Amino acid sequence: MTCDRRCSGEGRRSTGRVIRIDPRRGRVTAAAALQRPGAIAVAEFGVFVTDFWRDSVRRFDPGTLRETASLKLVLPRQIRPRRATFLPTDLALGANAVWVSTEWCALARVDQRLSRVVALVRLPCDAYQTMGAGAGAIWITESLAGLYRVDVATNRVVARIHVGPLSGRLVPTRLLFARGAILAVGICTQGGVSTRRNGLARIDPTRNRVIAVTQLPSGPLAVAYGKGSLWVARIGGSSVDRVDPSTGRLLRRFDSRIGVALAVAGQRAHGRPRATGRFSGSQCRRSRTQIAPLRESGSS
Repeated sequence: MTCDRRCSGEGRRSTGRVIRIDPRRGRVTAAAALQRPGAIAVAEFGVFVTDFWRDSVRRFDPGTLRETASLKLVLPRQIRPRRATFLPTDLALGANAVWVSTEWCALARVDQRLSRVVALVRLPCDAYQTMGAGAGAIWITESLAGLYRVDVATNRVVARIHVGPLSGRLVPTRLLFARGAILAVGICTQGGVSTRRNGLARIDPTRNRVIAVTQLPSGPLAVAYGKGSLWVARIGGSSVDRVDPSTGRLLRRFDSRIGVALAVAGQRAHGRPRATGRFSGSQCRRSRTQIAPLRESGSS
């Protein structure tokens, strides 16, 4: 999804496109114009895009990118402030449903045909960060309050997980699902204040418990999961780290110029190993065994 015109500021008159690309030929095979592009989520049964200023979510056919449905979202009277509209902020797909978050402490469960809102889940009014679907639940991160688990069978919040100790919480900004665990990548805090440090929390969804929190490179990060590993790089940096998600151990370091995002594809990874080591502990700080810091180096 792109935003092509009038994208700065509030974006009330922004325009963009949803684009389908053939990964083998690297060519655009379909495109659809969008007014006010927002969040996007993709599955075999559809491509879903929010319209923040029109309080709606749209569905596109994944093959032709033709718009097939649209649903305007409305807050129930018992939870909306005076004259408040829905204001959809994020999307997740799971349990044969579309889950849409809002600025007003709620999560809407919509059937995948976009015919109606099936349920509305009340959420604590904390600082929303991100959400994802995996391990049989919907997971929502709320700043220092931690990670909330929504049961897809009952449409209720059934658990809250604090990520790290009170003195040094991790604020998850990305959620990845791997090997039966949840990987939460986020910003380390100290005394409730954000730092420049990043961390990785490994969470056991069967017990709703944090297994460990380990440190990642500082600064803006691009992360991805694939081939059984977590891949981490500084945006604009010169190397990519391959990390064992179950231990936090740095497996290999590859020289590569980095843009703003990472994706994992193909069957093999190539490059030069640069260092090995391990991070461990229960909060965002280095253990005695450390890896060399990321540094500028030539691409290979």
